[in-house]
Amino acid sequence: MSYHRIVKCPRCGDTAENIYSVLDETLYGSPYRICRECGAAYFDPFYHELAIDAFNDKGALINIWGILWLLAVNGLLVWLITLAGHENSAKLWIPFIIVLCYACILDFQFIITLQSKLNAEEYHQEQIDVLEGRIGEMSDELAESMKRVSDRKYLDALRSHRVDVPEYFYKRLGSREGNFVEPEGVVEINMLNVKEIKNY
Repeated sequence: MSYHRIVKCPRCGDTAENIYSVLDETLYGSPYRICRECGAAYFDPFYHELAIDAFNDKGALINIWGILWLLAVNGLLVWLITLAGHENSAKLWIPFIIVLCYACILDFQFIITLQSKLNAEEYHQEQIDVLEGRIGEMSDELAESMKRVSDRKYLDALRSHRVDVPEYFYKRLGSREGNFVEPEGVVEINMLNVKEIKNY
């Protein structure tokens, strides 16, 4: 499912942004946007700084619904095995094989998720190493994001708009300040400024 996202400029009321995106996909970039009609700046909280999201990424989370589904499928498998010794057991082979396949897939996925969760600290350190350029090569999008969050005044501006900026980004700057100046009269948009047309 995708959606057509239309943003109305809080200043001039014209269409400031018109994009197509996948539903629930995070929009990455600076939340400070420029209206393409009047050139006014506005703050769009639906945009996330990629660097901040990457830092906050602690690895896979264990989904409670996934665990319940896993238990249900495995329980059904045990039940089918129990019935296999009774009359008409031949009719159970097809559902048994189907449930067995489901059980194997779910068990395998659960093990991977559990391992990822157990190794979350190691994974998080790898994310930090990527952000700092110690390993791997940054994408252009991540490099631009790191450039923006390497400005203390920019981080302060984000926090003034209730963006949760980890202390990590302040500590890495030391005593450096930055040159960012928030445009005058910046308005933070809300859902009233955004029209989403879902495309199924």
